Formats: sequence, structure tokens, C-alpha cells
Amino acid sequence: MTPSHPEYPSAHTTVGGSALGFYTAWFGSAHFPLTFKGNAGAVRQYADIDDAIDEEGDARVWGGMHWRNSVDVGASLGTRVGKYTARHLLKPLDDHCRTLTADASLVAKADDSRCRNSQGEGG
Repeated sequence: MTPSHPEYPSAHTTVGGSALGFYTAWFGSAHFPLTFKGNAGAVRQYADIDDAIDEEGDARVWGGMHWRNSVDVGASLGTRVGKYTARHLLKPLDDHCRTLTADASLVAKADDSRCRNSQGEGG
């Protein structure tokens, strides 16, 4: 039976690669152990990110859903998207116009003219 989704690139490895690529950029390393608990209590353990991506791709090839090239391209694409997301879309708040107080609340710096709105108020 032919699955009702495109063969190239593998969407499963693209999505998985993006999540794992995000973790790699966020934590600064691809070398940390992962444990996933699946359906019916199945537990999978991996020594690092690459092990998880490789197994995900193998499952898609061995299950007959994709050719090896499709899972490799999907994993590579997803990894790049995940790393880009971590580096460019989840940036800290602009700390030039805000400062963190002792109680961890953000307050605007009103003493800097670049941080004032048109009414002359900070924010």
C-alpha cells in the first residue's frame, strides 16, 4: 500500500530533525542522552541527537515509506530549520530598553531617549 503523503523529503524526519536541531542549538551540543517514552510504555534511549535522528530515518526506510535519500534530506532540512529557529526566532527580550529588577520583573528604562515613546514616556 502506498502512503498518502509525498515521499520526498520525508516529513517525519524533517519534523523530528527540526525538533532535535533546535535542541542542539539551544543546548549548544548534540551530545546529551535522550529518553523518549512511546505508546504502550515503550522507552527508547539514545546517547545523542544523531542516534535519535538515525533511528527515526531507519524506521521510515525499513517500514517502506521512504527511500534512504528522502530521510537523509528530510533530517538535514529539519535540522537546519530547528537550528535557525533557535538562533533567530527565540531571542531574549531587547535588554537595551528594559532592565531586570531584583524580583525578576521587567521595567522600561525611562532615562534613555532612544527608549521613550512619542509622549516622552519610557517603554
